[in-house]
Amino acid sequence: MRDASDTRLISCVVPHGHGHEILDRLFHEHHNARATVQAARGFSGSRPAGVFDRVEKEILLVVVPGAESEAVFAWLYEVIDVAGTPGCFMYQSRLSEATPFALPEGLPQEVP
Repeated sequence: MRDASDTRLISCVVPHGHGHEILDRLFHEHHNARATVQAARGFSGSRPAGVFDRVEKEILLVVVPGAESEAVFAWLYEVIDVAGTPGCFMYQSRLSEATPFALPEGLPQEVP
């Protein structure tokens, strides 16, 4: 069943190696299991004379109900330290459709 109600996607670009830690905190502190981390690499053209630097980042994608989106966005902004970490940014967009996901009741938490 697809839920087309007010659902948001929060996309965050974070330093390589930090995405899974944030994902774990998101699950434990906000009980959100609708998130994923993807590794990404590319080149940044920020240096003069056409010299490109190779960069590695992680993309954290979080699906949240619209009513929770501002609070989760603000929490992620602080946890990631977007203002103080070069190369980090995040944005939020409305989803036209999203499939609800919930873990079954009574399952024990996995221990990594």
